[in-house]
Amino acid sequence: SRDSIERSNDSDLPSSNLERPTRPSTPPIRRSTPSQPEQEDKRVKDIRDQIVGNQEVKKMCSQIINNIKFEVTSRDKLLITTRNNSCAYTIMQAVLQPQLSAGKIRTYEYSGDRENVIVTF
Repeated sequence: SRDSIERSNDSDLPSSNLERPTRPSTPPIRRSTPSQPEQEDKRVKDIRDQIVGNQEVKKMCSQIINNIKFEVTSRDKLLITTRNNSCAYTIMQAVLQPQLSAGKIRTYEYSGDRENVIVTF
């Protein structure tokens, strides 16, 4: 009779194990979150397009425009690496200040030796 008790317990375990894996995959909340990175990518793309397309930036950053790096460092932060403080300043004045005024970004600030810019969305 012990064998039958153990077997019944064993048969209970797999059924409870089968129920567990379905729980994490069931909530639609987790599946809807991948749209958020797409939204972040759109914000980054918009900023990148504005920076690369801006005439003042093209003049000041002409030597390095193709080497400017855009890196999302956290959920709401973008690091723009220019390696040139004049270029970083021009990006801030010509592109980011109007974005801030329009409410499209929350803040921007220098990083490193004023050669990089951190944008907060």
